Parts: sequence; structure tokens; C-alpha cells
Amino acid sequence: MAAWRGDGRELFYLNTDLKLMSVEVTLSPTFQAGTPKPLFQTKVAGINNTRNNYVVSHDGQRFLIYTPPDDSQLEPVNVILNWPTLLKK
Repeated sequence: MAAWRGDGRELFYLNTDLKLMSVEVTLSPTFQAGTPKPLFQTKVAGINNTRNNYVVSHDGQRFLIYTPPDDSQLEPVNVILNWPTLLKK
């Protein structure tokens, strides 16, 4: 899915190799698209879902991108049950 810059003059999208692309556009008098330019490589989960994995700031200068964690970075989660009784000791 594509995302527009706040003023509608630039369109951002992921290409098939997950690079974030930018293309300048004009809307008046008719829609015209410029030459697409690659911005940077992403590590998003994929482009086959119906949701954007990124959002663009209003000025088109910053991006918030969902990147799934690497399995090597996962830390275990410890759950302590009945913890109030441990405080009494």
C-alpha cells in the first residue's frame, strides 16, 4: 500500500524487494508521476498483507517502520505467580 506525503506531492511505496520508494507527483491539471527513486532497504514482514508496515511524517522526511524482531534478539519472559506470598518471607 502506498502512503502520501502530507501535501500530496510525493508518494511512497514498497517495491517487490522491500525497498522504500519515492515518486514525486503532480495532481493538477492531471495526475502525473515522476521517476521513482529508491530511498532505503527495509526489513518489513512483507508486502502481501493489507496493512502498511510504515507511516510517513507530514513533511515526508521521517518514517516509522514496523520491523519484526530477529529471533536472536528475543529474550525470555519470566512470569511469577502468587508473588504477594513471596513478599511476606
